[in-house]
Amino acid sequence: MAGTTPRKKKILFRHCWNEACRKVGLGYGYRLGSNYVEIWQGKLPAGPILHDFRRTAVRNMIRSGVPETVAMKISGHKTRSVFDRYNIVREEDLKLAAVQQEKYLSEKNLSRTVTRTVTIAHFPEKKELTQ
Repeated sequence: MAGTTPRKKKILFRHCWNEACRKVGLGYGYRLGSNYVEIWQGKLPAGPILHDFRRTAVRNMIRSGVPETVAMKISGHKTRSVFDRYNIVREEDLKLAAVQQEKYLSEKNLSRTVTRTVTIAHFPEKKELTQ
């Protein structure tokens, strides 16, 4: 592939990726041209693109306890903002976080219920300033 431009390498990779996806029945992969999707639509599902696997890898690393900075290095993310787009937080993640925090607080005997009654007073409307 000496002398091949980065764009041609990307196109070559996508052709190989699509062929591999079709052979194992995952789908037709990347859209390569205007009629590519029409050829495969109905025969195979849309199929994965490489970034689907990158996103899954990031999610699996974080859920298995790998520190985020380490996961960023492994996945090749250089900026936090892009990494955060790959590390998708689900409703189950939020519920698990609440359960873990409650467990921690109860083990440390820090779980206390605090109730406070607050009365909200009626404040007069602000007068407009005249100039």
